[in-house]
Amino acid sequence: MALWSLIVFVVFIFVLRAFAWGPLIQALDERELRVITAINTAESKQKESEELVKEHARKIEAAQDEIQAMMVEARSDADRIKQDILAQARQEAESIKTHAVDEIERARELALKDLFDQINGRVIDATEQVLGRALDESDRDRLINEALSQISGSSN
Repeated sequence: MALWSLIVFVVFIFVLRAFAWGPLIQALDERELRVITAINTAESKQKESEELVKEHARKIEAAQDEIQAMMVEARSDADRIKQDILAQARQEAESIKTHAVDEIERARELALKDLFDQINGRVIDATEQVLGRALDESDRDRLINEALSQISGSSN
């Protein structure tokens, strides 16, 4: 019986080897190959994603640099516009000041002319009263010039 057990055992091993171990080993080899392929694919995808992350980081950095450059340019433009506006405001203020000074000078000249005309009339009236007669044109001119010289001399 031991012999038959040994023969059945050996036949069983050959049958198992022929029908079970071959497909089992082949299935394990295929599984190992799929696992290795999956690992390799995962590693390549990981490297690819790391490269994408680096590329996106570079793009973000470039965008930030561009934004900084735009901000510097915007500040420069704002400063230039500010200086232009200030220069224009100064020019307009100077123009308004010059115009006001001209207006004041014209008003002063008109007031002085009016004052001299009034003084002229009063001097003539007073002289006619003192002299008791009407003055002719040459007397009037002489009296006006004398009065004006006295007024000009006293105002200096």
